[in-house]
Formats: sequence, structure tokens, C-alpha cells
Amino acid sequence: MGRGGHRGGRGGRGCLTGGWGPATVAGPLLDPGRLKMTRREALEATVWDLYKDVHGMRPRFLDLGKMTEEELFRLIERLSAERS
Repeated sequence: MGRGGHRGGRGGRGCLTGGWGPATVAGPLLDPGRLKMTRREALEATVWDLYKDVHGMRPRFLDLGKMTEEELFRLIERLSAERS
């Protein structure tokens, strides 16, 4: 038996949908409507990535959800300056 109890490749008997298609791998996670980021999500993602670049660790201690968009913008500007 393969990884995760899956038997065979495409069309294998162990898979109800007949293979490793979108329904078996990601399901509703690949819904095209969910691929669009809101402005806020984009700001938070930018802070997350910039902080990692500058400090070498993810900012898990920051509660980005409680910050205003203005605070996120200022943090992005500060991190961008530190990165340069």
C-alpha cells in the first residue's frame, strides 16, 4: 500500500474518485473563489514574509489580526527599511 493508505496510482481501487485528482488531493481548498486575497490578508502575508526575511523567524508572537491596516502599513515600511 502507498502513502496514506492509498492503493495504486490513477484509478487504483483504494481511491473512491479514481485517482489523485483535485477532489482527492485538495478538495474544496482549491475553490477558485478562495484564491483571491483580501487587502488585509495581503498586508498580513507581506508582514509575515518580510519579518522572516529580516529576522530569520516567523512573527508568531505578533497578533496581526488585532492591528489596524495603518499599523500593518507602518510595520511593512519599517521592515522594508531594515531589509535594505
